[in-house]
Amino acid sequence: MYLTEEQKLIIQKLRTNKKNFEIAQELGYSLASLKRRLKEIYNLYYVSNRLELIQKIFHAEMHLNTSFN
Repeated sequence: MYLTEEQKLIIQKLRTNKKNFEIAQELGYSLASLKRRLKEIYNLYYVSNRLELIQKIFHAEMHLNTSFN
């Protein structure tokens, strides 16, 4: 899946358990702008929330790690 550098950075921030307003502040976005970007990412992964996204990424990473061993 192709992700922009911005999307990768947002996902990285999500994995730190920071709240949306904290991530928005760190990245210089308004809260509404961050939420719009999150919705775009959720749509790419066919998920509806942060937990589902992190779980999906975790499982994909686990699959990649085990397929190369």
